[in-house]
Amino acid sequence: MECNNNNGGVAWSRGPLIGKGGFGSVYLASLRNPKSRNGYYPPVMAVKSAEVSASCSLQKEKEVFNSLNGCPFIIKCFGEETTSNKDGEMFYNVLLEYASGGNLACLNKKSDGAGLPELDVKRYTRSILEGIDYIHGHGYVHCDLKPENILLVSNSAKAGEFVAKDWGFWA
Repeated sequence: MECNNNNGGVAWSRGPLIGKGGFGSVYLASLRNPKSRNGYYPPVMAVKSAEVSASCSLQKEKEVFNSLNGCPFIIKCFGEETTSNKDGEMFYNVLLEYASGGNLACLNKKSDGAGLPELDVKRYTRSILEGIDYIHGHGYVHCDLKPENILLVSNSAKAGEFVAKDWGFWA
């Protein structure tokens, strides 16, 4: 589905649904013209969306993302936009880092009961704890810590390796 940006923002296309939570639905999204991204937006993102009339919680989540910006163990937030679909329905969207490795719960499920390798468990645990420490250091408490809210983002420094990043509800 094409998105009509109402604020002169980033031109992106909404892709398939990749998740659904209490505050909105998450879609895969891609820039329409990746060469014009000015180095700020990645060519592929996750976009969390809610109808504007029901977006209060998502807007609060965006405010928290703004406060937590800069931690390598929390999903990056690239901004927000308001869009409309072909029927004129208005949506509030938060542009987020895409976690190509899925979440920790799915990764564990794929192990077919064998569990994760010990080195991966150690690395993910360290990332999770550093993320929580950062969250606490900024005056927030994670209210929904679970494997489904630990996303795995490709490690740009080591091919085939993922970094565990927090995403969830903070208060």
